Amino acid sequence: TLEEAIGSDVGDRFVDPADRARFRQEIDRAGYVTDFEAKLRRYDGTVMDCLLTASTRHASDGVATGEVQGIVRDVTEQKAAEETQFQQTRELAVLGERNRMAREIHDTLAQGFTGIVLQLEAGEQALDESPGEVTGHLERAKSLARESLQEARRSVWNLLPHALEGLSLEEALQEEVNR
Repeated sequence: TLEEAIGSDVGDRFVDPADRARFRQEIDRAGYVTDFEAKLRRYDGTVMDCLLTASTRHASDGVATGEVQGIVRDVTEQKAAEETQFQQTRELAVLGERNRMAREIHDTLAQGFTGIVLQLEAGEQALDESPGEVTGHLERAKSLARESLQEARRSVWNLLPHALEGLSLEEALQEEVNR
């Protein structure tokens, strides 16, 4: 309630003592904090995500009293909404990647396999009409099969996170930008 909040020591409500120490350190250093993120415990014991904006109180003569006054904003629902949005964005990215892979498989591998089938069918027809052409059709079918196998390996290889195996995130990003 408002009556419980006014004049209460918010410092006792920090869930993580390190957050309280960082908050106090910032107040002591700058005299104020703006939108300091911390988890605080409500009177009923539940935890809430908060943004604290506060400043050091001064007496009428301008000397700091050692007390802090400020505003605590409960942003638990906002944080939950941000997390939901993050998860949805991630799921959308995964779906987009799946669609890209499906298109790539269709555009490359399916066409390669279709070409193989056509060459083999042409070779079958040539058996009766012109047996000398069969070898050419079989060679083209083998070549298409090799190319399709190479494409399948490339597609699988590109799914693996090779960039981070031997590089830092910064180096991997720079390599990707350069590429």
